[in-house]
Amino acid sequence: MKILQLNCRLSGGAAQVAKQLHCHLNSASLPKAESTFAYGYGEKGGTDIRARSLGNVVRLTPRFVAISNFILHRCTGLEAFYTPKMSRILHDLFASHDIVHIHGAHTFYLPFETLMQALVETDVKVVITAHDFWFLTGRCGFVESCDGWRRGCGECGNSRTNYPPSHLDFSKSSHRKKRMALEKIADRLYIISPSKSLLNNFERSIPAVSYRHIPNGVAVTDLVSEDNSGPKLRALFAANDLSDDSKVDHQLLNLVAQIDNIQVVTIGKNSDMFDGVESHGYVSERLQYLNILRGCDVLIFASKKDIHPLVFLEALSVGLFVLALRSDASEEILSELGVDVYDSHQEIIQALTTGEWRKNYGRFQTRQELKETACDLFSEERMLNEYHRYYEEILKID
Repeated sequence: MKILQLNCRLSGGAAQVAKQLHCHLNSASLPKAESTFAYGYGEKGGTDIRARSLGNVVRLTPRFVAISNFILHRCTGLEAFYTPKMSRILHDLFASHDIVHIHGAHTFYLPFETLMQALVETDVKVVITAHDFWFLTGRCGFVESCDGWRRGCGECGNSRTNYPPSHLDFSKSSHRKKRMALEKIADRLYIISPSKSLLNNFERSIPAVSYRHIPNGVAVTDLVSEDNSGPKLRALFAANDLSDDSKVDHQLLNLVAQIDNIQVVTIGKNSDMFDGVESHGYVSERLQYLNILRGCDVLIFASKKDIHPLVFLEALSVGLFVLALRSDASEEILSELGVDVYDSHQEIIQALTTGEWRKNYGRFQTRQELKETACDLFSEERMLNEYHRYYEEILKID
């Protein structure tokens, strides 16, 4: 069983799941399985330094192609540049693997049409893990409150700011071409999503393919969050980029920071934009990241766009209580634990100032109990086993 993992980068949430699968399939415990990881580019369009430690990794995109596609996409929302060598590598990789597992097909590393043409010509089975809405839209990875994608796109008033941003709006034609391309491989296409709500949207929009719900998972450690004995409650806000207001609610963060007995802690890029916070910047080393989490009392989650966020799962995996504004992601995850979400900033502020947030986790007597329950639901081992079984099912391996 030979699986090709495909993603634009080796960093980010989608890449993390792909790397987990890649390492699992190449482990000694699975001698009949093999994985190759093909990615577009690393920092500043170059080679990613993590590739060497992963092993069996192929870089697809030259720096000048990534930069050219970045510039073109910022103007038009389209990617058109690739090289004949990239096309040959894709064909060779697809022809030599049993399944091509796509985690990300956008963000400047190759034109979608080039990818799909190679898939059509090699007749390989295709698995897509939908980590966001991109395959359902003309251009956007996250739709937030927009439902224009249900009508075929073409009404992007926010095209300059929606991720990935663009000055011009060609989403209507891109939406049509994307659906036509997926229809060409529908008989050998399998779509997975960690989010039930996102998967439901796919099933209604592209009904002729096979679907599977597999929640994200995180590696279980012995680390457990501890009750803070200090004078201030430590409230964490975490994201890859803290300047993204749709991921980290800036108004809520500033309101929490004004509460006298609360110390706001941040993890992520651009943390210097907030005053009076304990900033840890961007943290790439997982043990360091988890130790920061366990040193806090609560994680405040207010993302409007995340689908099944790993930061949420990492927090629960060390027994860190999460206070979340209502979203599809927060409702889906916390409902598994019997925990309610909050509908407004004011509700969260009140819960923090009165200590009522503890009642929301009343069924868990200790942080250890929360950790154990969360790890049963969202462990990396469970996720990897479910993916492995699905690969075998697709390939009809007994």
